[in-house]
Parts: sequence; structure tokens; C-alpha cells
Amino acid sequence: VGPSNMHSYALSSGNFLVGLRSISIPIILAGSGKISGPSWQLFLGCDYRICSMDTDFLLPITSPPECLGELVGSAVASQLCISSGILDAQAMQELGILNQVRPSKDETGRAAAELGKRIAGFPGIACRQTMSLLTVPPVRYTTLGSQKLPDPDVIA
Repeated sequence: VGPSNMHSYALSSGNFLVGLRSISIPIILAGSGKISGPSWQLFLGCDYRICSMDTDFLLPITSPPECLGELVGSAVASQLCISSGILDAQAMQELGILNQVRPSKDETGRAAAELGKRIAGFPGIACRQTMSLLTVPPVRYTTLGSQKLPDPDVIA
């Protein structure tokens, strides 16, 4: 099993997000451009999502995390997985998936950096405990049906 195969598996299965979520710190997304395919996993794995007005979200979500319904609600999760097409940032904010929409990519980055600075001012142990109480357990970020490492003979 080569490193590139394991890297690809970690991203597609959601195991990368399990590791990221296991450190129990708030994760802030500053998004711009297009969100599609595997980038949905990274997008949904963040606690606070800020995107610029020009961000497009390509539907459907092809490999949703197991906890999608817990993250966005079951009705919205169904819509994201069944619908096809493109949603803009305003529509995603109306669905309750985005926390903020900013006019430009630069302003989006500044807003995310400012939020990060504010959060960094809080005691670390308090942040970790709050995150542990308020978020989905990390193991639920795996993609449905990918609970184990692949057979090395299959991916070689």
C-alpha cells in the first residue's frame, strides 16, 4: 500500500476528518470558489463556515459523512444528497449551513482570521471541553460504508 493510495483512502473515507475532529478544537472554514466532491467533507467538517458571495456549491453530495443529518438536519441533508445543480452562498446561508457570507474572498479571509483570534483568546481547556460537548463524535465523520481500512491487495 503506497502513500498516495492511503492518502486518497483517508480523504475519501472520512478518516482524515476523524483525525482532525479528534483534536477537539474549533475549525473555521474560509471558503471561496467551488465546493464539490471531496471538498464537501472538509466543508462539513468545520464548526464555523464563512464563504464569499462567489462560492458555488455543486450538488449532490456524493459521499456524505455518516453524521450529515446531525450536522445540518435531516430535511436539509436529504435535499443536499438528492438534489442536483448549483446552490450559491446565499442559499446555503438560508439553509443554515453557512454562518456568514462575505462580499469578497479577501473579506472572507479577514473575517475567519478575526474569529480565530477571538477563539484563541479563550482558555484552551475550555475550548476543548466545549467542543467535546457540542460536536458530533469524531468517528461519525466517516463516509457511510467505509468503516475499515481497505484490503492492501485491492488498492495495490
